[in-house]
Amino acid sequence: MALPLAAWLLVICGGGAGLAWANRDAHRDLEHRFQLRVLIAAQFVSTFVGDLVNRERDQARRFLADPVVPRATFEQTVTTFGYPAAVLIDDHGRVIHVEPPSPDLVGRDLTAQYAHLRDALRFGEPVVSGVVPSAVVGSPVVALAVPYNTLAGRRVFSGAIDVRSSPLGNYLRHAIALRDSQVFLIDRDGVVVGSNSSTLRARSTLRDRRPDLAAELARAPNGRYGDSVDGGYYASEYVAGTSWRIVADVPTPVLYEPVEGAINWSLAGLAVTGLVGLVSALVAGRNARNRALLRVSEGRFRGLFDSSLIGMALVDTDSRVLRTNLALCDMLGYPEAELVGRRMWDLTHPDDHNITEPLVAETVAGQRSGFSVEKRYVRADGEVVYASLTSALLRDERGRPVHFALQIADITERRRLAEAQLRSREELASRARELEAANNRLAAASSRLADLMAMLTHDVRQPLGVISGYCEVLLEDWNRTDDRTKRRDVTRIAHAGTAMMQLVEEILTMTQVDSDSLSARRTAIEVGRAVEQAVAALYAEPGGPIEVDFAELAGLDVLADPRHLHQILVNLLSNARKYGRPPVRVAVRRADGAAEVAVSDEGEGVPPDFVPLLFDRFTRASTGVAPTHKGTGLGLYIVDQLARANGGAVRYEPNQPRGSRFVVSVPLAPHDRSLGQNSKIGANVEV
Repeated sequence: MALPLAAWLLVICGGGAGLAWANRDAHRDLEHRFQLRVLIAAQFVSTFVGDLVNRERDQARRFLADPVVPRATFEQTVTTFGYPAAVLIDDHGRVIHVEPPSPDLVGRDLTAQYAHLRDALRFGEPVVSGVVPSAVVGSPVVALAVPYNTLAGRRVFSGAIDVRSSPLGNYLRHAIALRDSQVFLIDRDGVVVGSNSSTLRARSTLRDRRPDLAAELARAPNGRYGDSVDGGYYASEYVAGTSWRIVADVPTPVLYEPVEGAINWSLAGLAVTGLVGLVSALVAGRNARNRALLRVSEGRFRGLFDSSLIGMALVDTDSRVLRTNLALCDMLGYPEAELVGRRMWDLTHPDDHNITEPLVAETVAGQRSGFSVEKRYVRADGEVVYASLTSALLRDERGRPVHFALQIADITERRRLAEAQLRSREELASRARELEAANNRLAAASSRLADLMAMLTHDVRQPLGVISGYCEVLLEDWNRTDDRTKRRDVTRIAHAGTAMMQLVEEILTMTQVDSDSLSARRTAIEVGRAVEQAVAALYAEPGGPIEVDFAELAGLDVLADPRHLHQILVNLLSNARKYGRPPVRVAVRRADGAAEVAVSDEGEGVPPDFVPLLFDRFTRASTGVAPTHKGTGLGLYIVDQLARANGGAVRYEPNQPRGSRFVVSVPLAPHDRSLGQNSKIGANVEV
């Protein structure tokens, strides 16, 4: 009897061990498939929200981007989405429009009250809120805040969704097709956004409805709780692109129902040792049925996977494709046989290789459950495809990475449309800048013309009046006027003519500067002779003597336009005699490859607050001696422009111990000429 008993005991022990192993393996497989259903539900919610955000952004950019948005346009946009409430705010967070209409809210800043509006306005990225009270109707809703840029600044269009009555709520009611299962969509505060229950109260939390499930969820993202009879199994997944989390649980008897029958029959077979063969057949049949059920479940998943319009793939942790659908094959231009086994790295655009590497590493390390990015892929024909990638990592019961589930949507057309819109905006901005520059040039030209007309009206008329008046007096009283009076009147006419000629020169020079046609015909000029000619040109003007120091003039030639240099010196000397006090001195010296001609006087000098405006045109000091003398305000402006045209510069510095000192720097000629014996330049000359 020992041997039969031993054989019987061996069969019983082997059968019991095999039954326990099969039971545990079947339970784990069913739990894994339940997690996969929850993951698919989370991806569906993420895709639904992403599509709604994209539609909301497109509609807002198309219809709500004008500086002034008509009320009817806003209402029509809100009606398109079927939102029960919506709001449009400007770049300061103030309400532009609200639906349903609420005049009390228009103009109010809602960003302090609603964090999703504040974050969308501040960071320029779409924000999906948790459950918040509607600013208009007061009922709890979730909102999609979508920012977009306009010519009037950044705006945010936010639509409220009542998940219970939306397509998303209908999907949640059928997401997990298991008897007595419960599905909850919660925000980060645990408030229920939606569920598969028709008795959801307004603003209830998961802790209020299912405190046991909330406590287990705080401990781990998925697992079993309670005993095998009254307990259950739960799983959760975060919804990418939102602050939501989808949580589902099912009673363990319902979850394990496909295999519980097989276990019971196996136990019965073990109890009846005489019917080992019959029990074995029953167990085998029940296992075959279970496998068929699993195949049906797998077929449903494959149908969802293969018929999806969005590219989907399963890849291992080395990014090698394990499984793909037709949509992804069409997107990348590869048949399924060639795509399976390839690494997604090889299909990625070379410039985008570094986009997903750190995200994959963080996901594998458990720092995140998945990620969403935009990147480029290269099709089989070499064409670049822009895609939106959403990736989630699936782990086994020990938490080890198994594979990534990818969703890849082609956004090439949307990207091209956005780039075209950006180019259009840049072209409009460029045209606006060109128009503004043209307007500025026209305004400047108009201002210069007005200044010129004012000067011609006043400063040209005065010397002409002097010349005309004295000529009439001389002609009428010529025979009765003595020679001294005649000489005096002719001298005054000469002074007026000289002033007139100087004014004409200044106007002609200013006109050349304004038209950008001022050019210098530079040649080698003896500085001493140029100074002598300038001093001699002022002999007819009233004023004290001019002292010239020629100590460093021997062989000193400069490279300049003779007419320009003469006008520079005449303007400076005339300015010193008009506004300064004697003695007026001219000194010349060498300095770093240039000749510096300094004209100084011992008058009161230039007021400190007027020094920055000295070389601007039509500017005259309002204090000191300047208001007591007539002038056009062009003399020093002409000097500065002519010096620049000849490669030199002019500067002002106070004279010591008092007065003004203007220094003109002119480049030396390549080879200075030595002064000959016929030079009229002495050591010091006084005129």
